[in-house]
Amino acid sequence: MKKRILSLSIAAMIGGVGLAGGASAAVFTQSNAGALSLNGNAAGNILLVPYFSTQGGNATLLSITNTDTVNGKAVKVRFRGAANSDDLYDFQVLLSPGDVWTASVSQDATTGISTLSTTDATCTLPTSVNGAFQTGRVQQFSTASSIANQTREGYIEILNMADIPKFGLADQGTITAGVLTAPTTNPLYTAIKHVNGVAPCSTNAAGAAAINLLVNDPVAYSASTAFSNGSAAAATQAAATAATATGGQTSSNSAQGLGLVFPSGGLLADWTIINVANTTTISGQATSVAATNPNLVFFPQVGTSLATTKVSGAVEATGTAGTPTTAGLDAVTADPIFRKTFVAYNQGTVLAPAASNPNGTSAANAANGVVVNGASSTAASIANPVVAAAYYDQPDLSTPYVNLVDTTVAGAGIYNGLYTGQSALNQANTLTAALAKGSVTNSYLTNSALSAATDWVFSMPTRRYHTAYAYAYAGATGNGQVYTDYTSAAAAQPFPYFGPANTTVASTNGFQVCTKLATGVVAYGREEQVTAVSNPGFVVSPGTVAASATLSLCGETSVLSFGKASALLSASVANTIFPAASLPAVDGWAKFSTLGATAYTIGGTGYTQVGTLPILGFAAQKAVNSAVSAGVSGNFGLSYTHR
Repeated sequence: MKKRILSLSIAAMIGGVGLAGGASAAVFTQSNAGALSLNGNAAGNILLVPYFSTQGGNATLLSITNTDTVNGKAVKVRFRGAANSDDLYDFQVLLSPGDVWTASVSQDATTGISTLSTTDATCTLPTSVNGAFQTGRVQQFSTASSIANQTREGYIEILNMADIPKFGLADQGTITAGVLTAPTTNPLYTAIKHVNGVAPCSTNAAGAAAINLLVNDPVAYSASTAFSNGSAAAATQAAATAATATGGQTSSNSAQGLGLVFPSGGLLADWTIINVANTTTISGQATSVAATNPNLVFFPQVGTSLATTKVSGAVEATGTAGTPTTAGLDAVTADPIFRKTFVAYNQGTVLAPAASNPNGTSAANAANGVVVNGASSTAASIANPVVAAAYYDQPDLSTPYVNLVDTTVAGAGIYNGLYTGQSALNQANTLTAALAKGSVTNSYLTNSALSAATDWVFSMPTRRYHTAYAYAYAGATGNGQVYTDYTSAAAAQPFPYFGPANTTVASTNGFQVCTKLATGVVAYGREEQVTAVSNPGFVVSPGTVAASATLSLCGETSVLSFGKASALLSASVANTIFPAASLPAVDGWAKFSTLGATAYTIGGTGYTQVGTLPILGFAAQKAVNSAVSAGVSGNFGLSYTHR
């Protein structure tokens, strides 16, 4: 049966569609010796773009390159908001070998909402990804303009879900009298491979049939024979033929039946923020995460509710059909908004049934699983999960990208029947550790003779998998901040990177989770000037809170502006000002440090937070040469990656 393929944007408008039989998505494993590593700006499996902006006349240009000249790539692209990493827009791109996909994001002149536009001929799911970002997941302010503003800044996640090999796969064939007949070329590869500069996609019956299969959930990696990559097509087909002779079978609903195999990376991404009116451009390259022996992590781009996931029951081996098992959603995401188990609220109350349930021990409370603010018996509850996940919400950065997925569910006892596996938590924690740093150093430029301006971007793309905000909370006390509890994971503590010890909630510009840095700042002018001010007087723009000696990074993507409100990036979702009077000189450099190892206590047990933070970003600078000839632009945009 053919299903219509939906993006977040379309599904949000019409409520999604159903999948046959309520089947689940897939995380399949080729090796239990996988690993993740930070790979600079080189090619990788996971890419992180630290910032996009459509504020103040800015537009953001994005390009994604497949440097693999043999295999196609099924790629997930997700734009998240600056305030609390809320999903704004997501879709899938099917890159052919050596392909480059490009798009621009700009502000709609009427609604003020960010809108994506592309004329690229590469296949996407849905067929057209042109459209306005969605506002259903952001905070619902009282005015449409304030809601729209939440879509105009944030960051971008890019994940290689699977590869699309050229050769036909066993599960794409048929068996007659014990003989396998498989296509020479993978029909999905044919659909995405450019012909005279244009990918056929769904323009012909064969391409449409191949692409429409991607609405299905893979029921297994392969029905009869599994293999890790496409390096030996002939051998693979021979093994499959041998398997069919002894009772093997094929399945159009396996990963290989859909035309997908394990991902191999090779992705690059570049970004540019351009302001035509100001003739200013800054650009950079995505941060890359490389994986050895990565998992296939394919989830259809549809709006159906997602509750369970097919995962490998054992490592997929060549010549052997793996038997998958079913895991709950918590096995594949650490996002506290979507999880039902090990979610903490009100600074350490852990969701669990019976005696540990913060609602009490009644059967009704144990069953409904809502989390209530422990500070007030009259406070409104937060639903569990806070938001019901859909298929398009996965994969995310915490979806286990290496090694087998742990599907452990507790038996008798306080966690009876609850998922207690740790794979998604370990994925999120490992990626956070790879990105974590104890300080950020960069330069600034504010010289009025050059009409100079400097904005520093602080982006923490894995914070979402540690803490988030539930906008539906309406209690009289407390707030809607929720945490993922990592006690059951390898971290062996509730809040290894983000918790009550280093986060708060600000309400100056809507509810935003804020992360504390160390008190004070090291700053020098270009000629060794040193500030004598112990309290820099950081203020949130517009300055409606008391000046502080400590910089708190409010919002997931926070912009620190030197000397005045953001004049280059025009940031307004989460903008803080370093006052000009507190700078040691008009031009210089500065260094901010994290809190360092911090002790905290939960339920009478002491722990020590790691103390580093997963910060990406750059210093964006602008200077103007007023001496240029008439009709010649003297504006210059510069960007320097944080050290």
